[in-house]
Amino acid sequence: MRSQLRGSGVACGAAVVVATLLLWGGTASVDAQAPAPYTPARTAAGQPDLNGFWQAINTANWDVEEHAPEVAPHETLVGAYLAKPPGFGVVEGGTIPYNAAGLAQRAKHLENRLKPDPLPPNDAPYDNSDPEAKCFHPGVPRGTYMPLPFQIVQSHNYPKIFIAYTFGGDSTRVINLDKTFKDLLENYAYPGQSIGRWVGNTLEVETRWFNTSVWLDRSGNFYGENAVVTERYTLTSPFHMMYEVTIEDPSVFTRPWKMSMPLYKLVDPSSKLHILEFSCVPLTEEFSYGKFKKGVFKLPDLQ
Repeated sequence: MRSQLRGSGVACGAAVVVATLLLWGGTASVDAQAPAPYTPARTAAGQPDLNGFWQAINTANWDVEEHAPEVAPHETLVGAYLAKPPGFGVVEGGTIPYNAAGLAQRAKHLENRLKPDPLPPNDAPYDNSDPEAKCFHPGVPRGTYMPLPFQIVQSHNYPKIFIAYTFGGDSTRVINLDKTFKDLLENYAYPGQSIGRWVGNTLEVETRWFNTSVWLDRSGNFYGENAVVTERYTLTSPFHMMYEVTIEDPSVFTRPWKMSMPLYKLVDPSSKLHILEFSCVPLTEEFSYGKFKKGVFKLPDLQ
């Protein structure tokens, strides 16, 4: 399905635009001179000011790789409501470099993404369903490009940066600027623990110590609990930020690989600049735990 994108309506639409320009007598030109680096506004502490509400505009949450449209799960009930839209992808080089074990696990994820199992077998500490469907923390970097805004807050009193995500109701993240991993307890969590530093005008954040496999999208792409994730946030204008992330995990991939995308600053009236609470856990109870209803659930055979 991934190779079909160039033959889909997206490519056809691009051809129509080019043909229209030619009919108008216009020609496409590329300025060979690179723009001057942007000089960002700064906080009282002298660091680039990343404060604000940001959002990605892409289809990465459906699939970080290039993808064609796909039919929705349970399409006879929902029609096109949950269909997968086409997208160019955000992976540099186009394809994630999985090893054989990683490819096999991604296939399990895709097959079971809507089949939660609250009691996975002892040899698998987690099930193979999508954490988003169960209202788990969106994780790193998925929370950045879910189709919902997030807020960055640079503290005035503490050497930390806070990120609040819409999805999950209480999906917050702390980036420590004054510590190394040696200073932190080796506490594993789904979003991991993050250490940040400024490299010129770029905030570079390293995150590690995940307590399970972290999903990247609804297509089952993932990395393992021992991965190292490095993000780079760079302002390119008052209203744009370039977001880059490199993922290293030899147990899943043959080499480190990278994603990148622009982020857009929200400029709504201040009355609308809030992270609204999307506490979705109560909305997943039937999906995740319906099989435990009285008269339905039976204890598994213990042998």
